[in-house]
Amino acid sequence: YRWGSSGWECAEGYLGNATEACSTLENCSAPDLALEGCERIVPCAAPVLDECRFNVSSCSPTVAPGDSCVVQCQEPSYAGHPRVARCPEGNTDPLRPADLFTVLPSCDLPCTKQDPDVVPEGYNRSSRVIFGALVEGWECTAGHAGAAALRCSTDTDCKLVHYLEGCLRIEPCGPPLADPCMYDFSRCQALESGTSCNVPCREPYHEGDVGNATCPESNTVLNRPPDLALPSCAVRCPDPWPPPPEYLNASEGWVCADGFSGTASLTCIFNASKGCVAESSLSGCLRQASCRAPDPRVVDPCMYNLTCSPFIYVDGQRTLAPGTGCSISCRAPYVGGSITATCPVENRAENRALVNLHIRLPECVFDAEQCPVVE
Repeated sequence: YRWGSSGWECAEGYLGNATEACSTLENCSAPDLALEGCERIVPCAAPVLDECRFNVSSCSPTVAPGDSCVVQCQEPSYAGHPRVARCPEGNTDPLRPADLFTVLPSCDLPCTKQDPDVVPEGYNRSSRVIFGALVEGWECTAGHAGAAALRCSTDTDCKLVHYLEGCLRIEPCGPPLADPCMYDFSRCQALESGTSCNVPCREPYHEGDVGNATCPESNTVLNRPPDLALPSCAVRCPDPWPPPPEYLNASEGWVCADGFSGTASLTCIFNASKGCVAESSLSGCLRQASCRAPDPRVVDPCMYNLTCSPFIYVDGQRTLAPGTGCSISCRAPYVGGSITATCPVENRAENRALVNLHIRLPECVFDAEQCPVVE
């Protein structure tokens, strides 16, 4: 820091804005004047790059603020155009590397030999004539697939090494990925590359056409699932035996047995834990319930004629079977209309009142003319 014409300022070799600050000493004595805000201008560090590929010797150990250095390709292995790295003026960070502005030298590694250091399994030397000239190279051997290529790179000691890549072992496919309870994959285990198998519907619970599974030609992925063209399989569900008492197997299929109502439905459930056994289940039929007979306290026998179907006694109570009912009309000397009260055919509610009975009884009017003459 130094005192200038306008107060405290950064001295030469420093950068920032000088400011005054007061701080209380540890022994709580009078405040002490402190200056802050100025940092020393320092060189940049050399760029941190692959030492086998790039030569940063002109940037080492540091690059002065405002100066630049040259990053070159590391000879003799690599060749390419150099790039300039620059340290900004006024740099105050000693760990900041000289800036390449994200553009590195394009350093190519020319492969100088035709032979790799080691020939791995899966490669053979090849030769062919191109435009009248004999060109030697490498190809994949039988049992391998891909495009053989000679590459080169540097090892951990920055020595040039040549190697082959591009040929992979041809592998069989793994098991198909589909419902094993619906499709029969017994012919498709460990399919060899370039082969296929038939995939029928699994018996005895499905029926349909036949599909196929194919392991691609030159497959190099071990246990790759084969490509599938699955058949259309319809469920063939076994009939439950013995059938529940609510159901009857008629010519048109499953229906509700006598005394039950609804729509019978057969469902198939495949239990993989039991070896894909199909278990059938029937649903939709419920027991029919009788309706309670009219209460004499509601239907006055002196006013109404009550004609009902035969009663069924349930727990000592008079009831009417589903589909039956009562005819209620006016009894002389009353005249009026009549109604029919019924128990629904598909009634399943215990102790239900007859339909219409709960709405209203016939309107019956006393007719004096029908009374006998008393002499």
